Amino acid sequence: MFNRKSVFRNSNGFTVIEILIIVLIIALLASIILTSLIMAKNRAKDASFRSTAKSVQTALVSCCINPGAALGNTTGGLICVGGGTYPDEKAIKTISAGDCIGSYFLKTITPGTKNSGNCEQATITTEDIVYLGC
Repeated sequence: MFNRKSVFRNSNGFTVIEILIIVLIIALLASIILTSLIMAKNRAKDASFRSTAKSVQTALVSCCINPGAALGNTTGGLICVGGGTYPDEKAIKTISAGDCIGSYFLKTITPGTKNSGNCEQATITTEDIVYLGC
């Protein structure tokens, strides 16, 4: 009647090796995509930290050029006394304390949980921002 060997030979299905190769290719593509997404996320966090550091520099310059203005410590950061708190703890973890010397200041900030990518810290002066780890 039916020959078992001829039934299997005429089968149109995939072999185990073919299925394993397909699974391997899909896994390889998924790992490449995930790696690039993680790198893009870190680049976005670094860009956010750089933007926040520039905003902190602008705020500190504004504070230091006001006669009689003083820098005060607040939760999550440092800002002009009497002003609002900027930035929040999620954006900046720490800002080094200290007052303006004339119109000059030197501050070191570290990223908070919101923008903790590759950047480890930024040193902010009146004229420049130097990043570490970016």
